[in-house]
Amino acid sequence: MSTPDKPEVTIRDARLDDKEGILRLLERAFGFPTDPDKWDWLYRRNQASSTYYCCIAESGGEVVAHYATIPVRFWHAGKEVPGLYSLDTATDPDFQGRGLFRTLAERLYASAAHERSILSIYPNLQSAPGFYRKLACVELTPFPVLVRPLGNLRPVVAARQRALVPVAAVMDALALAGRALPWLVKQRGRLGGAQVVRVASFGPWADALWDDLKPLLGTCRVRDARYLQWRYCESPHTYTILALDRGDGPVGFAVVGVRPWKGGATADLLELMVRPDDRAGASLLVAEALLLAARSGAVVLRTWASTRHPHRKAFRRALFGPLPARLKADYSYGVRILDETGVVPNELLHTDDWYISIGDVEYV
Repeated sequence: MSTPDKPEVTIRDARLDDKEGILRLLERAFGFPTDPDKWDWLYRRNQASSTYYCCIAESGGEVVAHYATIPVRFWHAGKEVPGLYSLDTATDPDFQGRGLFRTLAERLYASAAHERSILSIYPNLQSAPGFYRKLACVELTPFPVLVRPLGNLRPVVAARQRALVPVAAVMDALALAGRALPWLVKQRGRLGGAQVVRVASFGPWADALWDDLKPLLGTCRVRDARYLQWRYCESPHTYTILALDRGDGPVGFAVVGVRPWKGGATADLLELMVRPDDRAGASLLVAEALLLAARSGAVVLRTWASTRHPHRKAFRRALFGPLPARLKADYSYGVRILDETGVVPNELLHTDDWYISIGDVEYV
């Protein structure tokens, strides 16, 4: 039943041809438009499956709430397991407080469970309580974010507190001196016959690397060449792919993304994948990523690395440190088991069970 202040709502599975109505909803809910090409990349051209896993609520011919996931391939307990990743949850401001988020999510989970066993989430502060308190998702803690300050503070500070520009200039000078460490690592790599080159695609070398690494990574996204090509090369966004080459082609890689931030820029090291015994190669890729981010004007390079990461120590050697606790409150990663068939819960429900990266969630 509907009332003047609560119009009737109908709920159904979404179709790909609902795209325009969904994009209008996302703009009303978030206050800015969603790139249509990004939407197509996520939902029409997803490499894991062509099935569209989404539920919507409609009222008066308009989409007023939306719960969507994209299909993903997880590596878990020594095999590939189909799963989902939740994103783009939205409710029209005029329809909030009616339980639509939970209703849509539970409908989708029930309908997808026979096909998809694991759900992962990266909720914002507003939606996190709903996922953890009402939808039986388990938060993985502690969150494994690491950061490396780079300087480049002057333009950011100048845009807000001009009186502090001299302080920012001093801090930038100290940070410039700190770039000597990655520069030295780069020179040492050259002496050892290694170099880092930029590449535009992932080939069979990425499959060979994945085969070497996957026994060590616990639960994670499948990172074969098919996934990496879709995620970083076919994306509507721009990333720099740095490949480690010892003379016979790529044997490891890192992915860096840079974005505007408060008058300056910030950078993410979205992936670092090198064979587990190649400590020097990992350090060289991290050094190149630091130098690239600094030249791009970024004030910080951010990465994620749980204890499961084979090269977590490479970040610590490069002076990455943990994010202050008060800033880490914005970060949350969680999981829900949709179907226990083929799933081992005690290898799934703690941060150290997972290999996760920024590239798993930041579709920027």
